Parts: sequence; C-alpha cells; structure tokens
Amino acid sequence: MEMLDDGALEHITYAEFFKRADKNKEARDVLIRKLRATETGPYGEQVGKFVRLMETENEWVRAEEAVSRASLEV
Repeated sequence: MEMLDDGALEHITYAEFFKRADKNKEARDVLIRKLRATETGPYGEQVGKFVRLMETENEWVRAEEAVSRASLEV
C-alpha cells in the first residue's frame, strides 16, 4: 500500500497494482544486492543481519502477492 500513496488507489486496475508491486520487488532486490557488497566492511555482521531481514520480508511480500493473484483468479 505504501507504493500507492499517490492517491491512485481508487482508480488503479489489478494489472497496474501488480505491475507496481513487481517494480517495487525489483527495487528491493537491487538494494539487497548493493547491501551484500558492504557485508565485508567494518559493520559486516550488522549489515548481514539486515540483509537477511530484508530477504525474509521479500519472501513474505512475494507470498502475499501469490495469494492475492490466486484469489483474484478464482
């Protein structure tokens, strides 16, 4: 819902919603890859924990999306 803060929620189609969700997931994947590159630095342990948290969140978002898509197909 954060990605719909522009007020378009009332007029958005399901296709557009999932298009925005896919774009959001891609941006998160890019951020995770960039953060992984810093895991070897002085704060590597903390960064590693944060990256694992983000990966878990991404898995949850993808699972929620799959459930939403499946329920819309029904």
